[in-house]
Amino acid sequence: MDIGVDEDKDSLTIENIIFAGSGHNKCIICRCEVHGGLVVMPKPARLDFLVLKLMYAPHGVRNCTNHLSNNRLLPDVEVNMENRQTRIAKLKPSIILQLFNDLLGLLQEASSAARLDFMDPCLANEDYMAWTGWNKQQFEDMFTLVSPHIRSSCNRYEPQIPVYLPKGQKQHTTKEANEARLVTKVRWTVESYHARLKKWRFFSDRIENQSLPKL
Repeated sequence: MDIGVDEDKDSLTIENIIFAGSGHNKCIICRCEVHGGLVVMPKPARLDFLVLKLMYAPHGVRNCTNHLSNNRLLPDVEVNMENRQTRIAKLKPSIILQLFNDLLGLLQEASSAARLDFMDPCLANEDYMAWTGWNKQQFEDMFTLVSPHIRSSCNRYEPQIPVYLPKGQKQHTTKEANEARLVTKVRWTVESYHARLKKWRFFSDRIENQSLPKL
């Protein structure tokens, strides 16, 4: 960003930044006339406009609500450059200082936020493609299909370390057996089958090998 000093007007000229205009009758982005959907552009959106589009929008300008999400500028909005004067931004030093402070605050907010949040409206299609291989719409469709079947971590299986039998105790309690890794669902099925067989006296005792052909 190249900055030059205009000594006559005591202002700084920013060569790479375009002044977006200060009118209140049109949307600063799409240049639509005033209607019920126009709002005063929030400060976070104006900072996004400066960083993403290299355009400075002063306080008080208006924009359509469909360009915003939670007071942030959507990254994929198209700026209408027709019938717009592309003047280089000339700002007072006090405004430049305020912009730097606001941008530093924005960076601090971003550094304390989640590293990757797919609910962030600032993520563009390119970000979704880089992280998932899907565009934003495809990711939202897949999330809608999968989310009802995702279990919360609070009701998942909890692994337990096997407990030793105390002295004088012949077997674990039902609760201890259920919580131990040694007892699985398959083992429960086997034990249940054995219990049914051992209802007969012949099967409840040890079976000698010579008796096997007679079974």
